[in-house]
Amino acid sequence: MQRPVTMALVLAFVLGGCVERDEEITVDADGTVRVHLAFASDSFDDLYQGDAVPSVAGGWLVEERTERDVDGAERFRLIADAVFGPETALPSTYADPRDPDPQSVLHFVTTLTIEPRPDGVYYHFARVYPPRPWAYLDHARALLEEHAGPGDEFDAMTPEEQRDRVLLYARVGAVETQVFVRRAFRATLPELPPDAWLHLHGVVGETVDGLDVGPILAALAVEDEQERAAQLERRQTEMLTMLETTIQRTLRRDLGVDPGGVNAFMRAYRVERTAHEITQDLGDDSFTVTVQMPGTLVGHNGEGADGTRVTWRFGGTMLRDREHELVVSSVVRR
Repeated sequence: MQRPVTMALVLAFVLGGCVERDEEITVDADGTVRVHLAFASDSFDDLYQGDAVPSVAGGWLVEERTERDVDGAERFRLIADAVFGPETALPSTYADPRDPDPQSVLHFVTTLTIEPRPDGVYYHFARVYPPRPWAYLDHARALLEEHAGPGDEFDAMTPEEQRDRVLLYARVGAVETQVFVRRAFRATLPELPPDAWLHLHGVVGETVDGLDVGPILAALAVEDEQERAAQLERRQTEMLTMLETTIQRTLRRDLGVDPGGVNAFMRAYRVERTAHEITQDLGDDSFTVTVQMPGTLVGHNGEGADGTRVTWRFGGTMLRDREHELVVSSVVRR
């Protein structure tokens, strides 16, 4: 049995898959907006872990379904509905309003503007997905993987080659961690001098270079796919815990940061890491957004329209590094 080893499997352990995200939005002439969401995935974890999903706490009416095909394969569905009255702010995220750190999840600034003119009432629906940083780390990963050369058939490698490959991907993880640490450092410890950051930067690299890859290699050797995934997730948790412990100790002992500063730093660091993981997961997702407008269409930037229904279809990679905008206007003539 041959198993290709990827960055996602060995270090980031991104084991998620595709979520189909269908959204139907209906705009009424009085300004009421009705939203119907239908999310689906072959994996329960893919559907509910990572990015936020609509919840009762967020004001949604939610239904969860599990379906089976003729072969017994499961399909998980989440159906959610909400109605927003005239002049009510439209949601910009599906995060639970009680979430203390909603910055990491997908955001989509959504507005409805109603504009009376002499010839009628114009309705302008707009949604903007802010850019999610991606290219820098993706380029760094590509350079390291290019340096590794061919040999993706992990089981065909010698033990030494396997060890080197795992260490390579660990270094990719070090680059990612150093970026998250740098961003958190800038956000929470701007008063510290550059050499303080450089010291922390070096400690992260040294910690990853000293990583014991034995448990990871052992996990990769497990034949059962579910057990292999479970063991890799445990290794991920252990590795991230070790890194976070080292970072906190360095901040306190070497850089003299007080407990409050350490806590603020770690919170910012985890937001950065979680945001990147969600961005990576979203890359496999598919989005379909349909907006039904009142009156007659004036214009839109969707891929097509059926009467006053406009549809946009795009993959999650469209949300990386650039703003993605959906706009449609209609008019109800006087």
